[in-house]
Amino acid sequence: MTLALALTLTLTLTLTLALTLTLALTLALALALTLTLTLTLTPMNPVNLALRFFLELIALGALGRWAWAQTESWWRAPLAIGVVLLTAILWGTFAVPNDPSRGGSGLIQVPGIARLVLELLVFGAAAFALKGLGRPTLATAFAILVVVHYAWSYERVAWLIRQ
Repeated sequence: MTLALALTLTLTLTLTLALTLTLALTLALALALTLTLTLTLTPMNPVNLALRFFLELIALGALGRWAWAQTESWWRAPLAIGVVLLTAILWGTFAVPNDPSRGGSGLIQVPGIARLVLELLVFGAAAFALKGLGRPTLATAFAILVVVHYAWSYERVAWLIRQ
């Protein structure tokens, strides 16, 4: 494979992944904006909550594996553990009060849109980490599952935007 072909394939996969994540945000925002302001938030479907938990675990694993692959020195393990811990701490610390997708409130209460951005950044970083690890198909599948999750939980997305 020539260098030009490899660069073209890499660029194509990167653009596909970026477009998929952009589609997720656009779809979530479009669905949220079509809902009325009187919408009451109902508890999330348990299957969707399981999917969300699965996505969170995959994101932590992908980010940890990506950090591990960044160096071959002795500090690769502390780096991987640090990236996973930092991501988990950020995920658990910043929360919207009364969010039905979470077991409790975080230490720092933030507006809904800030939480939504944090979630999309973590999931997006995980997708790019998978791509960076040479797993473009897995990265695309992960991004598609993120889109499915946010489309399925459009009521929560609308609620987050209004908070």
